[in-house]
Amino acid sequence: MTDHDKLAEATLELSVRELLSGVREMLGAKLAAYIAGVKTTSQISRWIAEESPALTEGQLRRLRLAYVVAAALVNREGKVTTQSWFMGMNPTLANTAPARFIVETDGRDSASVMAALFDMH
Repeated sequence: MTDHDKLAEATLELSVRELLSGVREMLGAKLAAYIAGVKTTSQISRWIAEESPALTEGQLRRLRLAYVVAAALVNREGKVTTQSWFMGMNPTLANTAPARFIVETDGRDSASVMAALFDMH
């Protein structure tokens, strides 16, 4: 089992609050909101405070994938580079930004996102 597999498994044990807090910390509130599919960053804050209805399965899937990729990249490259990578066009993803790719595939194509991460260097 790779480190990324272990990290992916660990995200299943995170509470919604921990998952959202982690994604917001690593990627920023705007990118977290975009990946979650909500219009405002205040919705992320409400979820963290547990003052909102539960997230959908798709939202959780997208956020878990973003968390795994961001955590791996932050440890290697730092927060600023990680945020830029999520927003920049990526040739491995048909010149689509990883954040957009995660949203458009509803987090169902983790293999392509991980390949893009490994192709970074």
